Amino acid sequence: MIVSATLLFATPDFIIRLKMVEFMKYYGKWVGIAFLVSSALLIIVLLAWIWREIEGKWQDRKYKKYILTNIKSMDFDEQAIMRELLFNASTLALPFTNPSVASLSSKRLSIRWGTMEG
Repeated sequence: MIVSATLLFATPDFIIRLKMVEFMKYYGKWVGIAFLVSSALLIIVLLAWIWREIEGKWQDRKYKKYILTNIKSMDFDEQAIMRELLFNASTLALPFTNPSVASLSSKRLSIRWGTMEG
């Protein structure tokens, strides 16, 4: 886009200094088309990037709210398991038949590398 914009919007003196007069004479219309297409692609890529950033922040905020809601609704046993994982042990051997473990599992809360992940 930068090259086509330079060739398209440059002054005639600049085109002469670049020795691109013959090139622009034969391919000038293609330079214009290349500029339009590359500009459209750049705009699409920028809009997609902005959308991903906004959506990522929204998902993070939504997930943090989900975690806080679930942490506030934990019973004492669930809190004890999470506390052990956070501060004392990297892994715990707990049976899945334990109601507190099953409840944490159904809430999709787990501890990995010291951070809350679901």
